[in-house]
Amino acid sequence: MCRTMPTPSPSKDNIAAVIVSYNPDSEFAHRLDRIFPQVARVIVVDNSSVSFREELHRVLLSKVELIANPYNVGLAGALNQGVRRAVELGFAWVLMLDQDSLIDHDMVDCLLEIYHHYPFPQKVGLIGSNARSPISGRLYMECYQRQKIFMEVKTPMTSGSLLSVNAYEQIGPFRDDFFIEAIDLEYCLRLRKHGYKVLISCKPLMTHAAGKMKERRFLRRVVVVPDHEPWRYHYQLRNLIFVVRSYFWQEPGWVFVALVNFMKALVRILLFEDNRLRKFNAIWRGIRDGIISRNGGKEASHHLGE
Repeated sequence: MCRTMPTPSPSKDNIAAVIVSYNPDSEFAHRLDRIFPQVARVIVVDNSSVSFREELHRVLLSKVELIANPYNVGLAGALNQGVRRAVELGFAWVLMLDQDSLIDHDMVDCLLEIYHHYPFPQKVGLIGSNARSPISGRLYMECYQRQKIFMEVKTPMTSGSLLSVNAYEQIGPFRDDFFIEAIDLEYCLRLRKHGYKVLISCKPLMTHAAGKMKERRFLRRVVVVPDHEPWRYHYQLRNLIFVVRSYFWQEPGWVFVALVNFMKALVRILLFEDNRLRKFNAIWRGIRDGIISRNGGKEASHHLGE
């Protein structure tokens, strides 16, 4: 159940943005400029960036609070660091963002509007932002009732999500052992398990790409597919199995859709992606480790040069 302590209504004065960076590109500072006017504090957690780290620190130190990790602690670990720092500073809400997300100028205003339109605001644990693809222009989630400004969902993406600090303290931190994959899936299902509501905007509030993407031609059509390293598929499958095992009885519909999407991903890899053998090997090891509940970040650490 939701905790009884009242959650303060979100406002620009009680929202801190937390951005996790890892070797960001040269446009990172420009994307940060979109964030500064919309929140009270910006916290960047840098996971030991190699590229232009000194320049990054010089630019950021004058504008943001920077947590510089000596090694890559993963997305989940870095998010926990940033949220805990926001809690220490007294913020009631945290806007979580990826380094590649370009937010709209009115993102926070739209998220606040959703909160105030929801009939049971004290039950809101997280409000996600819909996103448009920079390549295809497609929306992350389609809102079928166009007159609505939000809909209740199960698992919006982490980036662009406004998280209640009360909810975070009630249900606990992100799973560090997930490292980078399925963090948002597990956390949103955990919020729902504890009685919190998870919402998403119908309107796209940012431009966001889910990692590196490539275009492939198939039957005279252009297909956009991910270009992940093989080790990420290990984490995707291992963590997906963890989530399925944890929430199967609570969210059977979500589990069914997740497994269907997994089968589609296998077909996509087989037809369009490079390094198929290495990726299927990583998938097999991820399935094995998920079944036997093997944790650890050694595989990612090895490939990230830690």
